[in-house]
Amino acid sequence: MSKSTLMITVLFVLGIIGAYSVYKPFVLSLVVAMLLSMATFNLTKKLISYTHSAQISAMISTTLLTLLLFAPIVYLATIGVSYIAGIERSEIHETIHFLQQQVETIPFFA
Repeated sequence: MSKSTLMITVLFVLGIIGAYSVYKPFVLSLVVAMLLSMATFNLTKKLISYTHSAQISAMISTTLLTLLLFAPIVYLATIGVSYIAGIERSEIHETIHFLQQQVETIPFFA
């Protein structure tokens, strides 16, 4: 292996490491986007043949995915807020007092 080939290989590896460090925060988002695009490709293809428009099928696919992903989140948030609203302060104080008593019985925390 000549010096120039070795130098090019080292620079290539350093370039790959540098590119990874730049894109590291976005790798998970990129992977999720690739998986979603692969999972919805057949649906989009069928919608294009049905609507005869790539833009309309993209709009329909985006709307369906948004509903599929965000509707459960909104539902859980609504249920969570109503559950938290039903908690009374006295129950919280009783729970904290009980936990303090339990922690005091642990030898290393007393």
